[in-house]
Amino acid sequence: MVNPTRPGLFMAVTISICLGAVNSFAQEARPAKIAVAHFDFLDTSGEVRDETARHEKQLRQFETEMRQTLSRDNAVDLVALPCKPDRCSLGDPGIDQLKKQAKAAKAQFLLAGGLHKMSTLIGWAKLVVVDLGKSGRTCDRLLTYRGDTEEAWRRAAKFGAQDVIRHCFR
Repeated sequence: MVNPTRPGLFMAVTISICLGAVNSFAQEARPAKIAVAHFDFLDTSGEVRDETARHEKQLRQFETEMRQTLSRDNAVDLVALPCKPDRCSLGDPGIDQLKKQAKAAKAQFLLAGGLHKMSTLIGWAKLVVVDLGKSGRTCDRLLTYRGDTEEAWRRAAKFGAQDVIRHCFR
């Protein structure tokens, strides 16, 4: 126990304890390093028109909005995956390769998933966060969105990113 009659020693111990507490909070407050893979897309709506090009564009915009929303949060630090641009999803090269590439990029977590267009009105977004340190899935989210427009996909991406932050990193 510190003797309160020796104010210099008492003050030094108090400052040390406070600095230790601040340092531990600073370590806990470090942003999570997340590698974000490309998302896969499946269309089972049965529509006659071929919308492959439009959906590819919307999927890339979805990914861009997802990354931008994640990067605005102080709890997240995005890490680029060192994979080929056209082969960086769960479908290709697969989860094992994505995890290796994310670890090589010094990420702590990998965010991957896909979108499924069931009809012109209903879509699903599956988002999975893998904890690379424990080699296990830590969080997954299944979200629905309405509409097959750029605006609907943009809103789904923004909401999905916020949902992952809220449920997987807070």
